[in-house]
Amino acid sequence: MSLTSISMYCELTKPHFENFQHLITLLKEKSIFFETISISARSDEGKNFEYDSVEDLKILSNDNIYDYNIHISFQDDAKINLMKSANIHKQQFQQLTSEKIEHKMKIEEIMSVLGLNKEIDKEIKYKKNVFIAYRFDDTGQYCADQIATFLRLMGFNVLTGRSYSPQSISNKVKERMDKQDIIIVIHTNGEEITWLTQETLLGSVKKTLIILKQQGANFKPGILNDFEYIEFIDRNIQTTFIPILEGLNELNIKF
Repeated sequence: MSLTSISMYCELTKPHFENFQHLITLLKEKSIFFETISISARSDEGKNFEYDSVEDLKILSNDNIYDYNIHISFQDDAKINLMKSANIHKQQFQQLTSEKIEHKMKIEEIMSVLGLNKEIDKEIKYKKNVFIAYRFDDTGQYCADQIATFLRLMGFNVLTGRSYSPQSISNKVKERMDKQDIIIVIHTNGEEITWLTQETLLGSVKKTLIILKQQGANFKPGILNDFEYIEFIDRNIQTTFIPILEGLNELNIKF
C-alpha cells in the first residue's frame, strides 16, 4: 500500500514564499497539476487576511504576520499544506503536509525547494516529569491524588508541594517545580492559604502549564487568567483525563 499523507514539523524559519510557483512548476513536470490555492493569515495585531492566488504569497513575507495556513490543491486530490500556528501552550510551530504526492516528490524535496529544515528537537524536548500544583484542602487533595495516580500509570514521575521539607513553602515549591518539565495546575474553590504561594510562583516559572479549573473557581488577576484551561465540575476531575492526554500528545510525549 502506497503512502498517501505525510507531515513534517519544520524549524520556525521563514519559508521562501517566492519559490511556491517554482514548486508548482516542478510538480507539473511530474504530472501533478495545480488547481487552486487558499491562503489565510493573521497579523500580530489580530487582523485576519484571506487570499486565493500564488502571487499573494509575497504578503506573508511581512514581519508582522503571526501565523498562516497555505493550502494548495492539485488534480486527483493531491494536496500540499504549510501551516504556522501555536498550540494550547502558546508555543509556535510550523508543519508541512503533503497528500498523494510522496510517490512523485518526497516531502524532503518540497522542504528543500521552500527553504525549510526539519525541526530536530521536537520529539526530545519534554521528559515525563510533572509537578502538580493544587490547593491543600480536601477537594484539592482528592483531585491531585486522582491526577497523580493517572499520570503515574502513564509512566510519569510526579511531584507535588505537599510533603514536608525543612525550608519555606515558597522555596520548597519552587525547587520542586524547577525539577519538572511540565506543571499541571488544579485550580479549585477554597480559601486554603498555601495555594496563594503556589499561584504566585506559577506566574514566574518558565514551564509548560496544563491548567485544570473547577467550574466557578476564579484566577488571581494577572497570573493565570490569560491561559486556556480544561474545566471540570465539582470533584469530577476524571473528565480531564482525555484532554490532558491531548495536550501531552501536542508536546510529542510518547506513552
